[in-house]
Amino acid sequence: MQSEGDFGAFRLDRRNECVWRGDAEVALTPKAFAVLDHLWSHAGQLVTKKSLLDTVWGDTVVGDAVIKVCVREIRKALDDDPKEPRFIQTVHRRGYRFIGATRGAAVDVAPAPLQSGPLRPATFVARKSALARLDTALDRASAGERQVLLVTGEAGIGKSSLVDVFGRSAAARPNVRVASGQCIEHYGEGEAYLPVLEAISRLVRESRADETLSLLTRYAPTWALQLPAIAERLNGDRLRLEAMGATRERMLREIAEAFEVFLPGETLVLLLEDLHWSDYSTLDLVSLLARRLGPARLMIVTTHRPSDVVLRSHPLRDVARELLGRPGCGELALGSLGEADVECYLRARFGAEDVGALAHAICERTGGNPLFMVHVVDHLVEQDLVDAEGRLTVDPSELNVGVPDTVRQIVERRITELDAADRELLSAASTAGREFDVTAVADAIGMEPVEAERRCDRMARRHELVRPSEAVPWPDGTISARYTFEHTLIQHVLLDLLNPADRVRVHRSLGERLEAGYGENAHQIAAVLSVHFEEGRLEDKAVAYRLAAARGARLRHANREALKHLAAATQVASRLWGKDRDRAVMDVLTDRGLVLRAMGDMQGAAQEFEAVAETARAQQLPAREAQAELYLASALFWVARDLCLRAVDRAAAAAERLDDDELRAHVRGWCGHWNLSLRGWSAPAVRACEEAVISARAAEQPEWLRLHLVRSIFLEMLRGDYEAADRAALEATRLTLAQGDAFDHLLAHFFHAWALLHAGRWREMRTVLERGENIARKNGHDLWLALFGLNRAQLAEQACAFERARALAGPALARAATNPSEAGQLLFHAQIVCGLAELGLGRHADAAHQLIGVSEAIATTPFDVDWMLHLPLRWAELSLALQSDAAEPIANAAERLHDLARCSGERTYRALAFLGTARAADMAGDCAAAEAARAEALALVDDEKRPLAAWRVHRAAAAAAKGAAATAHRKRAVAVLARLRGELEGEQELAATLAAVTAKVSP
Repeated sequence: MQSEGDFGAFRLDRRNECVWRGDAEVALTPKAFAVLDHLWSHAGQLVTKKSLLDTVWGDTVVGDAVIKVCVREIRKALDDDPKEPRFIQTVHRRGYRFIGATRGAAVDVAPAPLQSGPLRPATFVARKSALARLDTALDRASAGERQVLLVTGEAGIGKSSLVDVFGRSAAARPNVRVASGQCIEHYGEGEAYLPVLEAISRLVRESRADETLSLLTRYAPTWALQLPAIAERLNGDRLRLEAMGATRERMLREIAEAFEVFLPGETLVLLLEDLHWSDYSTLDLVSLLARRLGPARLMIVTTHRPSDVVLRSHPLRDVARELLGRPGCGELALGSLGEADVECYLRARFGAEDVGALAHAICERTGGNPLFMVHVVDHLVEQDLVDAEGRLTVDPSELNVGVPDTVRQIVERRITELDAADRELLSAASTAGREFDVTAVADAIGMEPVEAERRCDRMARRHELVRPSEAVPWPDGTISARYTFEHTLIQHVLLDLLNPADRVRVHRSLGERLEAGYGENAHQIAAVLSVHFEEGRLEDKAVAYRLAAARGARLRHANREALKHLAAATQVASRLWGKDRDRAVMDVLTDRGLVLRAMGDMQGAAQEFEAVAETARAQQLPAREAQAELYLASALFWVARDLCLRAVDRAAAAAERLDDDELRAHVRGWCGHWNLSLRGWSAPAVRACEEAVISARAAEQPEWLRLHLVRSIFLEMLRGDYEAADRAALEATRLTLAQGDAFDHLLAHFFHAWALLHAGRWREMRTVLERGENIARKNGHDLWLALFGLNRAQLAEQACAFERARALAGPALARAATNPSEAGQLLFHAQIVCGLAELGLGRHADAAHQLIGVSEAIATTPFDVDWMLHLPLRWAELSLALQSDAAEPIANAAERLHDLARCSGERTYRALAFLGTARAADMAGDCAAAEAARAEALALVDDEKRPLAAWRVHRAAAAAAKGAAATAHRKRAVAVLARLRGELEGEQELAATLAAVTAKVSP
């Protein structure tokens, strides 16, 4: 083979595996050099991606992405512009071509492919029945029968090797896609759905990526958002809207549906290894995929060690028990190899037939454990106890002397044979886990990354302790080679050999290098960083990344994993001292409270927030105290509103001790909203809410602005400024979407619909409701569906479709009856709507029954009824009084409605109150007072802005007037009703009932 060749200003030196530019060496990683070498040796020819993968990576399972990473590195080193290449030309979708002028014959001889791991030959020759069973299951999956196989066995028995060989053979079949992911052993809780996300990432990086992305966007947008590299390639706003309000149940359902439909005509094989280290969420998904009904061209193969499951009391035990009773699910338990199997392996290894004596001796020594067997054979060959044809050179009895008793001892001996630099490199790498980034490890021991990769590459070829893995660029652009220990036992032996001081130092260095490499994206590997900093005795950083990992789990709605991370954070925080410990504990308790609140455990959340508030008060930290009290109020709102308001008052008091004007405005504004919502209208509360919006906008605090804008919709509703409410709602909706706040997004829709109802903009209201209901329905938010149903019931009641209104309010009443903890808002709102509907149907006693229930609640527990319901309640009570012949009850009811509406300056309900005052005056014979009240009502209404009051006021004015004046008022009432009816296009039932009302009003 030609050892050197020139191209341009460069010289390729095969003997030393490097590239020179004059007298200067051009830095290239070993893999990048191997790619360049292969391209150079085929100059002018198309080199396919498959050829590069087979030559450079051998039988290591990697995707096309590793080639792109290497080519990018080569181009950077050679100053080669991909748009105008001088050396490497991309052949779209096929491969690459070396186009640089070369001097020196290029011989078409490729470097030897990397050796595979030590178990693969044994697995191939000795697990034929297991492979046959897997192949049969794949045949069934390809026929549409979903299959789940749990491959079990103890350490070293060959589970991974079996799955690896099966995965390769399956991928070679037409119309079969294989994706793999591995659970990682962590000191604490790992990442939710880690192996599944890894499998999806590999699917996307492989060929037909566009089709896979399209499928994810269509069927599983919540998962597309979990993978930043994927989300960046898609429409972010659309994805956020599609995924808004997602729940754990929705995430599971979406990915299950995506896997089941996958790509048309293709079978998907998911390989999930080491489930004994799995997170809860991955188990939930495997269980769901197995339990779903209907055909699916889907096969799931998992591996785990039964003993680890028992020792850890891992939930996989119960999941496996459940799955094994279902059709299409089975267990493939791998036992030790028999003597015949060992003979097969030895014949394949040595190419000789007479290996019976050696096979018998190996079986006796190893008990048929494949991992132990391979390493013992390697040891015997190295010690010249077995010749090149597999024959023993000593008596079998002598094998007991000098041969280690366990595979661990063999691994230890192999490690001691490494030179000092290799041993130091692998020892440092063992702290990273089974898989490690060479760049980070090299930095930890002060070795050049290129040198470290060369050493790893050599050890992979000679010692079979590690093997190359798929390289993934870091966010800062670093291209780090990645290697995997051939077995976790190798990693654990190396880790045990590392002295405690070095272990701390290496963990710390690895954490700091990875943190720097990921920069602002460090949260993506928060679980890994938390372990490195915890073991590196940087407790403050360890707590911070445990919190980040918990927040990441919350975003995936994996609350159990989040609580595990927070439990680990608590342990680490206890090792801090003084105020640092107190602050860390407060951080953990705050996040724990948020998780419990998201899980619906309001009492548990309240306990955590209360503890934070007490600590902050003792430490004289008013900002933390105010935040904790507001969180406490948000939890207590659902279970004890009187205690909620006490927390609000304490937050307001803490705000007065703040030096930060912007923060003080934020806290005051939030407290102002709670006071408006539960205590009613007050000028100080209104001022606080308004100033909070102004301050948040000036300070460019989008999260604060979002929160206050959503609640300002409520404020504008109370004072009847529907246009201002609409403007606030549109801005708030954009902000909540951008920030992914599902609760506030839906709350903005609810308030917006209420404002549009009263503004008579019913077409827009229906659109807003459809959007909100779509999000709620997609995510199974039944409470929000019930609340939006009440918005629709109010619309039906205003259109005089009273039976429809009762029917739409029915689900809210039913839910309130079965969910007492959330009954307040839901029940009282539904009772008011039903009361008005019963009145419209002429069932006065039923109406009274509904309304009395709300009035009694206000009398006994006034905070239980949200203030936004008071105006429609008082209007309903006035409407009921108007059905009587007594002037006094009507006048009293009108005065109560006046008092409420007058507080905020609300004009719709105040105009309606004047109609009651006029009616009472008419009944009392006070014509002047009646006329004055009707005049007041007419002055308040605006036919365009307050149509709900306008048509009723004009109808009443027409009834009291005569001649042309009466006709004019009737025409105005009809015009308002006609406009409202025009807003009901597509709602034939509502349009018909409103048309009937219009006919009665017409002159």
